[in-house]
Amino acid sequence: MLLTRRGFEIIMLAAEGHTKGMIASMPTVTKQTITFHLSNTYRKLNVSNRTEASRWAQLHGLLPLSESAQRAVSSEGLV
Repeated sequence: MLLTRRGFEIIMLAAEGHTKGMIASMPTVTKQTITFHLSNTYRKLNVSNRTEASRWAQLHGLLPLSESAQRAVSSEGLV
């Protein structure tokens, strides 16, 4: 896998809408650590921000698609 366990955990929290500060308030995680992991994750996934990283995670089956995205995929006959 491209991501470390911690990197994967952080990108999932970011995809859920948590800010760096919110994630950093969790035990044993600092804002600097979050920034480090997000930066590495963006580089590994070849994306520029959390929105693109979240979309990448959705497209690769790591996050569920939104209802509207599921309808769009279904209407295109992709599922």
